[in-house]
Amino acid sequence: MPEPTGRSFENEAIWIVTLTEGRISEIRAVSDRLGLFLQLGWEWPRAE
Repeated sequence: MPEPTGRSFENEAIWIVTLTEGRISEIRAVSDRLGLFLQLGWEWPRAE
């Protein structure tokens, strides 16, 4: 993980909740990780 920066940020996310018989049976989430890295000034990880 990159080092903490002390900067604030905003992060958008989408949550998809599946209900089965009135109960939560599955939760999926997708967040904007590239936007987060850019706001915090972190380098995007590269495959080596």
